[in-house]
Amino acid sequence: MCVALLAGLQVIHQPALAQAGSAADLIAAVNAYRAANDLAPYEVDGALMSEAQSHSEYQASIGQCTHLRADGSSPGDHSISAENIACGQNLSVEGAIYSQWTDALHSATILGPTSGLVGAGVATDGEMVYYTLAVKRLSGDFTYRAPKQAAQQATAAPGQPSSTPNPQAAPAGAILTSTPNADGSVTHKIRYGETLVQIAQAYGITLPELYALNNILDPNAPVYYEGQVLLIRLPSTATPSPSPTFTPPPPTRTRAPTRTPTQVLSPTPTATATRGALISLPSPEDVGISRKTIGYAVIAVCAVGFVLVLVSGLRKGKG
Repeated sequence: MCVALLAGLQVIHQPALAQAGSAADLIAAVNAYRAANDLAPYEVDGALMSEAQSHSEYQASIGQCTHLRADGSSPGDHSISAENIACGQNLSVEGAIYSQWTDALHSATILGPTSGLVGAGVATDGEMVYYTLAVKRLSGDFTYRAPKQAAQQATAAPGQPSSTPNPQAAPAGAILTSTPNADGSVTHKIRYGETLVQIAQAYGITLPELYALNNILDPNAPVYYEGQVLLIRLPSTATPSPSPTFTPPPPTRTRAPTRTPTQVLSPTPTATATRGALISLPSPEDVGISRKTIGYAVIAVCAVGFVLVLVSGLRKGKG
């Protein structure tokens, strides 16, 4: 009884395995879809089969649906023109094609080229299934073409969406455009389901202009994937500013320093003692004699003196 109980516990804890289709089933379903739309089947390529299988196993090992490889390379680095990946719990081949790959981007991988090579890979991790479809274009372009109504309804595992394979391109207005960077450039990170045509329309440029801005895109075999960053507008060209010309300022007239007048102190006058006359004689006017009278008197006195001197001299000569 204990053995039976333990056996029952082992059964309960045994992980469920995903109900996944094989790589051959995926290619057969893709070519059937192409035939329903009047397209020749893709030819199986051994190198693409190996690359697709390896990539599915890598996705299962990290538990993530991604286009990037372990070494950081992208599908284009492995001669892949376009790649579809799908992942989900118990996801069937039909669920991948008619549920996850019904948008314009993934539909163009299946129904775009008129001829091409194909490889497929499938890997599981518990109930999770990881599909990889790698296509190399030989003729035709990866342009969206509305598929014909399929007679077969998509069949998915319980809990998986189911839809008729009649995808319609998402309107360009549904794409979230990016704001310009600091240098004026504009870049866009591709989101799931977006196409190059939609991206160009959303930013108001043509598809050839988008190709010209992004050398990583080959117009004949454009490979692009979710998360890839595209250049939409180049950085703005800065207008060169004129070199400043130094103009010396006009000479400033320098004012001579104003002399502050120095106050010269005048010497304090010193009183000088003047000797006065001991006897003050009266002037001629005081005694009533005119100056003319005095003059005649002086002349007369002089004349008398002259006569006396002359007489005196004569007397001495005679003696």
